[in-house]
Amino acid sequence: MAKDVGVDAVEIRNDLKDQALGNGYSVAKARADADEAGVKVLTINALMDFNAWNDERATRAAEVIGAAAELGAMGVILVPYFTDRKPPEETVRAELDAAFKGLQPILSRHAMIGLVEPLGFERCSLSSKRIAADAIKALGGSEFRLVQDTFHHYVAGEPESYPEITGLIHISGVERTIPPAEMSDDDRIFVGEGDVLGTIEQTRHFIDRGYDGYISFEPFSPALRNDPDPRATIARSIDYVRQALVQ
Repeated sequence: MAKDVGVDAVEIRNDLKDQALGNGYSVAKARADADEAGVKVLTINALMDFNAWNDERATRAAEVIGAAAELGAMGVILVPYFTDRKPPEETVRAELDAAFKGLQPILSRHAMIGLVEPLGFERCSLSSKRIAADAIKALGGSEFRLVQDTFHHYVAGEPESYPEITGLIHISGVERTIPPAEMSDDDRIFVGEGDVLGTIEQTRHFIDRGYDGYISFEPFSPALRNDPDPRATIARSIDYVRQALVQ
């Protein structure tokens, strides 16, 4: 399908129920299938709860990053943990620094990039791109980059953007006119004319400032799972995004 719609790279999700990589689908088979199709595996998405660093996270990180390397990927998406009570900013930064310290040698050993994706939801432990950007810049290395997710950028209401340290853009659309705090993953569809997130404007902002990496769809709406013709839906959204970005 990716080749049919003119896409040369995909992300592999490993956090979807009954569809996880390794659940009857080996890394070797995934790499062989991708090579046969002429499609690059861009990332494994994701290492969950990466900033709750402990021995268990370190073991899981080695597994996921090693699998990504075997797939020929550029990196692994790093997703923060959720909490009922957001930690103070100094704790958030300390947790991030600890995770980076643990992840850096694993990533370096496999020549991988850790793609940090702050989530704009209030219950996410790391919703601020600013804190993540400061931590990445403090390291001064090349192992970590930000993910610019147009949905989470809108929901977070954080104005700052960091094209110079962004390694991937995730896009999705929302067409319900509701307050950002009420938006959820279930609202996320493919980008079209009715999008209220400003996805096109956000993406153009990055391109105008030198971003030349991949732009990856990340919709989650349950309605998409029942789409009778997903190929046509994807192709239509790709055409819309391409045309809108050059206007």
